[in-house]
Amino acid sequence: MKDLVIDESGHSFEAVNTPAARVFHVMRTLGRVGATSIVELSFATGLHRSTVWRALDTLRSMGVARKRPGDERYELVGSLVSEFSTYKCARRDEEALQAVFEELLMLDYVYVDLGVFVGLGSFQIVDSSRRDAPIGKDLSLSHEPIALAAQLSLTPEKRARHHSAYASWADPDEKAEITSGRLQGKLGLSIARGKNYVAEPDLNMLAFPVGSHPGAAFAVELWKPSKERFRALSHAIDSISALLN
Repeated sequence: MKDLVIDESGHSFEAVNTPAARVFHVMRTLGRVGATSIVELSFATGLHRSTVWRALDTLRSMGVARKRPGDERYELVGSLVSEFSTYKCARRDEEALQAVFEELLMLDYVYVDLGVFVGLGSFQIVDSSRRDAPIGKDLSLSHEPIALAAQLSLTPEKRARHHSAYASWADPDEKAEITSGRLQGKLGLSIARGKNYVAEPDLNMLAFPVGSHPGAAFAVELWKPSKERFRALSHAIDSISALLN
């Protein structure tokens, strides 16, 4: 039985029937979606999981892809950046935003987190100044401020794709918020009001998206909170955010 490939517009077509062509299709899709699991890659390519696994095994043996030890996701290796410049290779966003991360650390009394979407529905902190940061762990798309901020820079279509993937493993309350459209509506309202950040109620943390890198966001938390420091933090972030967008 021949595999069917489903493209992003939802149309299906008969896949190429050679192993080499399937390997290339998996590699191209992996580069487009970024670090992801076999299940997610199977959905993105329209190929059976066993077909995807064999293709990934081939790519790993060629040194083209790797399995990350922390979360069992697959990604292209960084050496492919020059050959496939449009692909989302390992930690590309983290490297491009490192200078901004260092600049935020120069603010007084703050912790800084940098987070990006590493796959469909999977948002993770990839760099942090705090020792106990949950680096490499999927964060809630409906509750975590930094994940909410990252979604402000995405198109409604891209947000919907991430929400659909996340809902497949979210807890019942979060799944209900996503499937009901409440989360998409909440984000859309924030964008319509021109709100380009997410703040904690106790005024000790601000999270903001990076317009030049859709799906990426910073969170800056005061470890000595006060109203005066929060106002100063807000002004500083406004200036930095303007340069990024």
